[in-house]
Amino acid sequence: MTEIQTLIQGLTSSFASTDVTVSDWTVLDRGSPPYAVIWPGTWDMEDYTFGGDDAVMFKWGINIDLFERYLNEVDTYVALEATNQAVVNELNKYPTLGALAGVQYARITGGDEPSQVFARDGGGPHFLMTTMRMRIEELADITGGEY
Repeated sequence: MTEIQTLIQGLTSSFASTDVTVSDWTVLDRGSPPYAVIWPGTWDMEDYTFGGDDAVMFKWGINIDLFERYLNEVDTYVALEATNQAVVNELNKYPTLGALAGVQYARITGGDEPSQVFARDGGGPHFLMTTMRMRIEELADITGGEY
């Protein structure tokens, strides 16, 4: 997830580096929007044989929450869409996350409709957010144990 964080932080025209975190939503209480919070999603694995060697293919799900501070309906939706598109464009440039060891495939696979975020006391909306879903396939050798 840190490689994804680094790639999104590289979008300096959209994000301050401190506004892109891994599983840390306290960023919403500081800094300046937009914000991105990257967090783990579902995963599975399957056996894989490559050139006679045993391996497993991990299929990692990664979620990326994008937040824009709520100003008004039109401007906030337009800003979130622009941020969303910038992140998609940037991550699509790196289908193996910059040749990260073992990564065979990394792509944005979809996203949710934007939703308004309210305070616990009912005040707001304070943010407009959307969650992007990313799929990473990583090939890992099996060594040791019964292999």
